[in-house]
Amino acid sequence: MRECGQRAMRGCLDGQALRRAFMIAAIVGPILTVINQWEAVTGPASFSLLKAGLSAAVPFCVSLSSCFLMLYKQCAEADHF
Repeated sequence: MRECGQRAMRGCLDGQALRRAFMIAAIVGPILTVINQWEAVTGPASFSLLKAGLSAAVPFCVSLSSCFLMLYKQCAEADHF
């Protein structure tokens, strides 16, 4: 199973998976930022760069972790046959 983890990690760190994760973060991140900081966008509240950064980091991490889990599962199922 350790080999499956290493294989899945390599698969998620290739160019295609990283591009997809960055694209998802670029689309979903600003939407989450507006939702989470609506008061700062529309009113007097202060804008938090930390919250904005985390709003983009979350979909990036979710995309890469789902990539990892999918590849790991595929490898593990292939090893059982």
